[in-house]
Amino acid sequence: MKNRKSRLLRIPYPRKAPSPNKPKLQAGRDKTTAQVAIMSEHDRAAHGAFVQAFVSDYRPRNTFERQLVRRLADYNWRLNRLEALEENIFAWAQSGPYVDIRADHPQIQHAMVQTQTFIDDPQLFGLLSLYERRLTQNLEANLKMLLKLQSLPMPNREQNEPIAEAVQTAEVPEIARAASGELVLQEAEKAA
Repeated sequence: MKNRKSRLLRIPYPRKAPSPNKPKLQAGRDKTTAQVAIMSEHDRAAHGAFVQAFVSDYRPRNTFERQLVRRLADYNWRLNRLEALEENIFAWAQSGPYVDIRADHPQIQHAMVQTQTFIDDPQLFGLLSLYERRLTQNLEANLKMLLKLQSLPMPNREQNEPIAEAVQTAEVPEIARAASGELVLQEAEKAA
């Protein structure tokens, strides 16, 4: 572990002038997860549409179901990105380190480059496989939970009204209000 930490510390952070072709990054607090994620503007738009398709398909009925649907969408997004990452690794090898590998047929050359890429870094592909397995297990568990919840009838609103009134009148801590996106200004006496 010591070697790994020292190796990570030696990697310099690139401090170059921004490239005009560099994608613009966007950050925003997600309304479902309340977390801030940074993505390129193109990925953010594609991810938003991807998540919305899941929401439309599963039609969550409450906050917890929305959270599960969001997780399903995110796990699928990550699995799709993982498949693209694997293909991109092989494509990178075609134009990068193994550009000089030659064969009598382009498909043979392509297969040889993929094989050499795998031989040179089998641990990378092992990590990709482990990551995929974990994502798939989480996806299956969340899907099972969502389908079980959606098979249950929703409670009547009349039964929930006393609970809803109590929740609305309860004092909400400032941290929770801030997390919900409201601007919270403390009074001078409380801030001191």
